[in-house]
Amino acid sequence: MSPHSNSPVTQDPYYKNRTETFPQEHLRGNFSIKLNNLQHTDAGKYSCYISRLPKYQTVQLIINDFVSTERGDQGETEQEGIEPSLPLLLLYSILPVLFILVIIFIVVSMRKKCSISHGQLEKRDEVLSALYESVKTDNPDETIK
Repeated sequence: MSPHSNSPVTQDPYYKNRTETFPQEHLRGNFSIKLNNLQHTDAGKYSCYISRLPKYQTVQLIINDFVSTERGDQGETEQEGIEPSLPLLLLYSILPVLFILVIIFIVVSMRKKCSISHGQLEKRDEVLSALYESVKTDNPDETIK
């Protein structure tokens, strides 16, 4: 591990801004690095050479499909933990029913209005025909002009 391994100038562009070192731990013999934002392509063998200890080691990185949150292992992601509130559930279930009922009410009202107005026309025709009965005459010259 070189002293400038985290420097953007000397760091491999593929790992740029994704690695962290812990220099304060070097005195204790901990030369760990942390690789953030893991990708499936990061899996494989890594060779590590620690010049301070003249030590060479190979590490196998295996990436499993696992979802965790920054808050720790709570067993669920942030989106899984979101539950809709009761008022929203009521709104989403009652609103469509009310909409359908309003449509039915409008259709029934219009049908009633049409049948009533049609019935009134029939009654008017009956009243008019009773008032103005046709008069039949034997002489065609006596017809009303």
